[in-house]
Amino acid sequence: MNAKRHKLLDLAKAGEWDSMLQMLRANKKLDLNVIPEPRSFGVLHQIAYHGPIEVLHDLFRIPHVTVDMTLRTKGSEEKTALEVAEESGRSEGVLNEFQTLTLAEAAKRQDWVLLEELMQTADAANVNVVHPLKHWGVIHHIAYHGTSEVLNDCFTRNGIIPDLNLKTRVTDSQASAGQIGETAADIARRENEGIVQELEGAAGPSAGPSGTSGTPATAPAATAAAAGPSGSSVTPTATAATAAATADDVDVCVVCMVAPKDAAIIHGATSHQACCWDCASRLQKTTKKCPICNQKIKSIVKNYVV
Repeated sequence: MNAKRHKLLDLAKAGEWDSMLQMLRANKKLDLNVIPEPRSFGVLHQIAYHGPIEVLHDLFRIPHVTVDMTLRTKGSEEKTALEVAEESGRSEGVLNEFQTLTLAEAAKRQDWVLLEELMQTADAANVNVVHPLKHWGVIHHIAYHGTSEVLNDCFTRNGIIPDLNLKTRVTDSQASAGQIGETAADIARRENEGIVQELEGAAGPSAGPSGTSGTPATAPAATAAAAGPSGSSVTPTATAATAAATADDVDVCVVCMVAPKDAAIIHGATSHQACCWDCASRLQKTTKKCPICNQKIKSIVKNYVV
């Protein structure tokens, strides 16, 4: 089996993608996620380094192949495929694909440490979405086997407001049978009662248009943000559900939900006053995007009411 694994990796390293995919289809016992000695890269890392994104899509379409997007390279640095893609200077489109799939995989595998790490620099549009090759998004996996602490650590502390109207994707056969996608709250009511209150607080009685699945009920473009107050190691008192439900209704920071909105985030000819100074400062250093419109931050200004 090791000989086959080396051959598979040789094909990936050489960019012979059709032959590599053909080999995987023909060998059901060949594990894509095993990196034999003395190699440091797996197939997924080779794709991240120089492969077309279509090859990654093809991997997910092979029924007997499991793709572990959280698999790390061997050696001292231990990088995910996403990190390999970032360091290789891949295009924004490729990076978005890898980020979306890695976020969902980390949540699925309950790798909360990795998920929180990824969320610190994640684009909200890659969080609040169900990838076309997946059935669940990050919020659905947290609803299934996460906790309130995980929800807040991953979303609230990183300033990303969860789209709780986002529904799971159903297959064509499920849709034909009358099944529709579920919201995170729907999943929690069935599988994880301990987190229901958090999710229902923002989702409300209606979780989006009936029959929709796999796409957000509202555009997620205005949901990227930063983390909590700069230098703070204390979990914010507001929950992710509270932030999503009330951030627009009160004059407090949309990130920490404690301090007043006293900082203007400037982007181009416009600005948004949505955060406190500490959160805006940290936002400028981390995600570099406005939590309201997702535009790149040009500068921040502290405002004083007189």
